[in-house]
Amino acid sequence: MSEALIAVAALSLLLAGLAHTRAPDPLRKTLARHAVLPGSLQAPVAASLVLVEIALGAGLLVGLSLAHNLVRGLSLAAALLFAAMAGYVHIAARRAPATALPCGCGFGEAPLGLWVTVRAGLLAVLSGLGALTTDVSALQRRPAPELVIMLAATVALTIAITALPAARATGVAR
Repeated sequence: MSEALIAVAALSLLLAGLAHTRAPDPLRKTLARHAVLPGSLQAPVAASLVLVEIALGAGLLVGLSLAHNLVRGLSLAAALLFAAMAGYVHIAARRAPATALPCGCGFGEAPLGLWVTVRAGLLAVLSGLGALTTDVSALQRRPAPELVIMLAATVALTIAITALPAARATGVAR
């Protein structure tokens, strides 16, 4: 089931990247409001982040579907990206604890805080575990019903992980 962990990371990256592609200006403005990065880096980081999210997410899904060992390296890269995101949002939240700044994560308007940091950390752990434990060639040997169940679990876990901070912020999941 390590492949499901990788797929959760891939879908999370694609969802965030596509959300940022649809509306790129809010990410740049959010990075400016966080005031963690120097002003000269905010626009390039915002643009690069979108490309990295989409490339990693798509690369992971393609790698999984082709049962290619490149998935391990991409999953490790995703783990590092999520760990960097966890560190970034933690720093941003500590710099402005009294204000409810949005996280800029691409998953709704969740404010910076514990749950956004936990989500990024959890995705880093899932990606890292996937990178360390996956055997992508095993996907080709799995029976179709098992693949369907794994896909359903992947989608459910992705939705739960990506929606939790925004749901908690709106009072849906207190």
